[in-house]
Amino acid sequence: MSFINQTKLANRTNELQHFQEMLSVDATRRIFLLKAPSGYGKTDLLLKFSEHSHPAAYPVVVDIKAAGAGIPYVFWRIRDTLGDDNFPEFDKAVKDLTAANINIGDNKVIGQMDITIALEVDEQTQKFRLMQLQEAFFRDLRAIKQTIVFLFDTFNDPTTQLASWINDNFLVVIPKSPNLRVVIAGQSAPERNAAWENHCHRCELGEIKETEAWYKFTQEIGLNLEEKMVKLLIDANKGNPKNISELFQNLKSIEGYSK
Repeated sequence: MSFINQTKLANRTNELQHFQEMLSVDATRRIFLLKAPSGYGKTDLLLKFSEHSHPAAYPVVVDIKAAGAGIPYVFWRIRDTLGDDNFPEFDKAVKDLTAANINIGDNKVIGQMDITIALEVDEQTQKFRLMQLQEAFFRDLRAIKQTIVFLFDTFNDPTTQLASWINDNFLVVIPKSPNLRVVIAGQSAPERNAAWENHCHRCELGEIKETEAWYKFTQEIGLNLEEKMVKLLIDANKGNPKNISELFQNLKSIEGYSK
């Protein structure tokens, strides 16, 4: 799988450096939590991480906002990205748990609905089944002979069932899984947890007010602006990454500003 470094990004050098470090085989901090208000470039940074993953790791992007179905969506999204051949134990667990409700043939591809059905039981039984599924799921993940980096976007509400599961179950496994890495970005961040906090790097993204970084950005996107004008626009937008980026992109469409 190949990636083209195409996402244009102003100065996030420190974050990119830490991401590269966490992909190393002997990295101890395998969890990277990014917190910032809306418009501070979290999604663009995750895209950049995805592009920089190759060849050290295989990226799996999961948009939590899209996970309306909750935990089953996360299972399905990861399995769908990495390929169903990598999840023999998980597929068997899903088939075993759904056997009482529906008949899943040996050759049927497991889908998100099948995973949902496996967990559609009373609360106590659901906890037991979820434990069975996640144990099989992570056994399969650990068996993959490549570093996998999960990139979770839009972690905005820490009170949901999915957010609690990520905090108390998903992240707990990472320190014990040498080939797994996780980046979570959102307006919130998972609460501190003794099971994984020492393996975690937390970062709050701030404004980007460096004129040199934004001037370089304008050059990369083909925008014809003098450096002093770049500084004026940065100050006018108080360093807000989204507003400045969109402004520069819009200026490109105006005659005389594009190179």
